[in-house]
Amino acid sequence: MPKIDAESPTDDQAQQDLKSAKSLMKAGQIATALQELDDLLAKSPDHPDGLYMAAVCLRYLGRSDEAAHKLVRLKEVAPDFARAFQEEGHLLRAVQRPEEALKAYERACRLNPALIASWKAQADLFEQLGRLGPARQARGQAEKLMALPKELLDASLLLHEGKPLKAEALCRAFLQAHPHHIDAMRLLAAIGVRMGVLEDADFLLESALVFAPDQIDIRLDYIEVLRKRQKYEAARDQARLLYEKDPNNPVFLSHYAIESLQLGDYDLALDLFDRVLAILPMIPPPSPLAVMP
Repeated sequence: MPKIDAESPTDDQAQQDLKSAKSLMKAGQIATALQELDDLLAKSPDHPDGLYMAAVCLRYLGRSDEAAHKLVRLKEVAPDFARAFQEEGHLLRAVQRPEEALKAYERACRLNPALIASWKAQADLFEQLGRLGPARQARGQAEKLMALPKELLDASLLLHEGKPLKAEALCRAFLQAHPHHIDAMRLLAAIGVRMGVLEDADFLLESALVFAPDQIDIRLDYIEVLRKRQKYEAARDQARLLYEKDPNNPVFLSHYAIESLQLGDYDLALDLFDRVLAILPMIPPPSPLAVMP
């Protein structure tokens, strides 16, 4: 994940140049946009956004080798820049290298689970390769993201790009207008965890469960926050609720075991872990698909 200090102030002129180049790209003036980006990179050769946008322009112009060169440099200066791997996936897909493209898209989604284009591309490639289970998962994740309000999608992108303060401002503004929006509450809690504000995350997730008590992903998030706050008994109580809902679910068993271990209930924890090991060989290996917080 990008470090929080990636949100340090940037040069105003560079931001203006990027904004101008983006407008030109949207207008279809790719060559002109590339010229502006080249001017920016002449002054700041390792500017991550400049390298990324230049690579996109070069791909649009059919200059794939040059685009790939930009991406190599981008990954050197910003190894966790998710869109670099997404763009690499686009290049590999264009030259009919689907397995390598899939790896690039999967890496992009691990770094930033809010990249709709990477999820869609994975779904298409999995379908072409006849891997329909992973295709459905990827398509479902893309559809879930597309169903989010734009403000929340933008906030999620910002969070995973290492800009939690901007993500927080956007998410809080949305939540003020929609105070009981479950996805907004969960996302703001995730931002709080990233920024170390665990008390706020605890309150948000506890409140979200009041409105959506059967939403499993919220309860799993809540267990993690309770553990981070060393509220081990409360975490085990939440884990037990999931376990009682489905005693054969290996995820629920694992959480119940971990929380029992934290409280020193070793016999129960070991028994639960043994049950997980007995179940896991019976289910297929997990997909590397990521889930948006």
